[in-house]
Amino acid sequence: MSGTDGDKPRPLGDLPPRQRRLLAIAFIAGGSVFVGGGLRWIDIAPAPGVPHWIIGVIGAIFVFAGIAVGMRSEPSRGHDLVGALIVTGFVAVFGWIGFAPGERHFSSSGSGGGLSLAGGGGDWIGRAAFGLGAVLCALAAMYLWKRVFFPPVRREEKAPPAQ
Repeated sequence: MSGTDGDKPRPLGDLPPRQRRLLAIAFIAGGSVFVGGGLRWIDIAPAPGVPHWIIGVIGAIFVFAGIAVGMRSEPSRGHDLVGALIVTGFVAVFGWIGFAPGERHFSSSGSGGGLSLAGGGGDWIGRAAFGLGAVLCALAAMYLWKRVFFPPVRREEKAPPAQ
């Protein structure tokens, strides 16, 4: 990169409306395929031991992400709702990986300073990482659901002080 402003990624809100709509449609269409697979409307063969509902939840995360991309930029209760649905989907997926019975396969890799490491991850370490992720996402989801059902009073909505 040359370091000019033209090289910096732009926030989604800065994209032209047409590009945002196309990106939203791509997310919604791609996610819908997996939702259909999760509902068994589309013939999808998940990896052994992976239930169809996990595939459906992953698809729903993409559908809601597409909706979020397509929404207007100004904060709203709709943004809070879509965010709560996305994070709740992560809770379900990470929770299943971390806590549900069954065999899981994990691997790990890392690099830095010209060195690269890779190896098989232990079942316990992988489950602990995803379990912790599920707990952290659950805390975030609770906060977002609180905002959905008990929205904060926005500054312009506050009543002027009584004199």
